[in-house]
Amino acid sequence: MRARRERDLANLEDESAIHPDARGRGIGWHLLDLAEAWARERDLERLHVHVVTGDGRRLVEDRGHEVVRYFWRMEIALEAEPPEPDAPAGFEIRGYRPGEDDEELHAVHQEAFAEHWEFTPEQFDRWLKWRASRSDYDPELWRLAIADGAIAGAALAFGERHLGWVLDLAVGPGFRRRGLGEALLRSGFRALWQGGHKRVGLEVDSENETGATRLYERAGMKVTRRYATYEKRLS
Repeated sequence: MRARRERDLANLEDESAIHPDARGRGIGWHLLDLAEAWARERDLERLHVHVVTGDGRRLVEDRGHEVVRYFWRMEIALEAEPPEPDAPAGFEIRGYRPGEDDEELHAVHQEAFAEHWEFTPEQFDRWLKWRASRSDYDPELWRLAIADGAIAGAALAFGERHLGWVLDLAVGPGFRRRGLGEALLRSGFRALWQGGHKRVGLEVDSENETGATRLYERAGMKVTRRYATYEKRLS
């Protein structure tokens, strides 16, 4: 079980799980007891749990949790090397330059996600360290969109073995509705293919207001898993 603090919220992370052979022994109930105690000790008002299975849903519902959001996992199997997409007029898509692009990239990311549900701003050092210290970090998989010398958007991908993962697809608010997000995503597909990753996935809020789900469908991605975020008020 892993939890992190976000404002007034304790967020039980996706890695939290129970092995199938150990289910039905009260372990899930005990873990949620621990999570609630951890949150209360820190005076947090809410606990979020992300649930995939029917058993998991029944467990959290029995403890007073209510659904507040649905998320989708979407994937695509790349059958051939994707071509490098044409950038929209006025933009260039290029690779990431570690150390040179970092602070501006962070600022664009924070602005792009500021209106997303339950977004929590991150300080630059923490934001970069969490991404660059991942075991699947490869700077060759990060693609940036440039307009007039400034970063307008980015696709930040990671990959282990044959699975590629687009963690962040960010387009600055002033550059949306121009096809930039799709061009960045397809450029990310190409980089992942070249890195040996033939299957690509990502996670998206099903109620995303920027049109992200439609963008991913246009790029050929399909929903492979649906899960719910449950919330419990602790005070």
